[in-house]
Amino acid sequence: LKRSLGVPVLVTLQGDDAFLEYLPEPHKTRCLEEIRRLVRDVDGFLVHSRYYAEFMTGYFGISPDKLHVVPLGIDTRDLAEPESEAGQDAASSRPATIGYLARLAPEKGLHVLCDAFIELRRRGGLDNVQLRIAGWLGEQNLAYAESQFDKLRAAGLGEAFQYVGEVDRPGKREFLRSLDVLSVPT
Repeated sequence: LKRSLGVPVLVTLQGDDAFLEYLPEPHKTRCLEEIRRLVRDVDGFLVHSRYYAEFMTGYFGISPDKLHVVPLGIDTRDLAEPESEAGQDAASSRPATIGYLARLAPEKGLHVLCDAFIELRRRGGLDNVQLRIAGWLGEQNLAYAESQFDKLRAAGLGEAFQYVGEVDRPGKREFLRSLDVLSVPT
């Protein structure tokens, strides 16, 4: 494509290491070798942070001058609707709510949030704080997610958390509006 079209080739890197680290051998090593071989043919790599740029120079053997930091962004225009007075009253009458919105997988850190939530409730003074969890749950992570839910239940917090499942764009808006704090433990 590069030769045929006479255009530069740019590649976005975001979470590639998390995916590759979970590949079984010999696939992981073969993939890393092939990616490192292809790096020379790529004109530039887009990454979301300086940290990730520095990490990827070593991980894939990318020259720092090929890395360009483009911070993550999201179109929030449909999220910025002002609440009505009724909505504000409803929010003030419900318990404080912490939320998690990501894929339910170890690399996203749900276990970190669950441990922190248990500790937060154990300390007292925040006995009504709730935890809402949303996100895609793949079959390969069912046992992981259930172990986190079991951990919450074993701590006596079965009524203090809710897994709402995977949510679409309107569902994400509704979910985010139901929170006071969004936790991003990854």
